[in-house]
Amino acid sequence: MKKFKFPLEKLRSWRQTQFEIEEGKLEKLLAHLAALHQEQTAFMRRVNDDRQVVGSSHAVMSTDLAALDRWLRFSADEQMRFRTQETRISRDIATQREAVLDARRRLEILNRFKDEQKHAWQRELDAEQEAMVAELVVSRWKAKA
Repeated sequence: MKKFKFPLEKLRSWRQTQFEIEEGKLEKLLAHLAALHQEQTAFMRRVNDDRQVVGSSHAVMSTDLAALDRWLRFSADEQMRFRTQETRISRDIATQREAVLDARRRLEILNRFKDEQKHAWQRELDAEQEAMVAELVVSRWKAKA
């Protein structure tokens, strides 16, 4: 009997590649979100440090307070920018997760079909081998008789 060959292997391989591409896109988005969180944390640390420096000073000049006020207004704008970016990236992640699930589902359908075909081929192979063994046993039994 011939070696097992899945007739839709090229399509299965293509779907595997598509799945891996979609997973890669998701990983990139997740990394982008993690980097944004790190950037936001570092920025907020700087804002809090500056507040503490000005708050712990004994003699604060009006120019220092004005600069701190501008810095705090800027930091509020930056926080809004961070939230906007985080919302956009989170939405993109949700969309990409759906794409990954869809690609996985399409791949799994072909993988299950391949497994079913391979099991059917194996059953045929086993039946063929069993028939050959039975034939050999009968021919030896006839030769002895």
